[in-house]
Amino acid sequence: METPDNMNTECNKMCVDEYVCDQEHGKLIGVCKWFNKKLGYGFITILQGEKKGMNVFVHHSGIKPLNSHFRTLRKGEYIHFDVEDGKNGLQGVGVTGILGGPLMCDNLTITSTTKYHPQQ
Repeated sequence: METPDNMNTECNKMCVDEYVCDQEHGKLIGVCKWFNKKLGYGFITILQGEKKGMNVFVHHSGIKPLNSHFRTLRKGEYIHFDVEDGKNGLQGVGVTGILGGPLMCDNLTITSTTKYHPQQ
């Protein structure tokens, strides 16, 4: 019979296996250092592997949200991504939420800044 302790151990093993698999396929875990949504670019800090602590450029075209038209990152957001050589050095591409999950931009709601003023 599975007890909560056994289930937790199994869950941790699956997470570790997934992590190892991602490393083998080039996926890295990082955190958004900063991102300017008006300019459409920012930087990601790599959190693992031989490039740990290195900052890499990310362009909005490299961000892959699940269901949003907005391709943006938030400072401090944890992400999964690939690294490739860009024009000016390393660049983050294929940026998704952790384990391919949603990004914070997938949860944005648009609010109107225009107020309705009825005519008198």
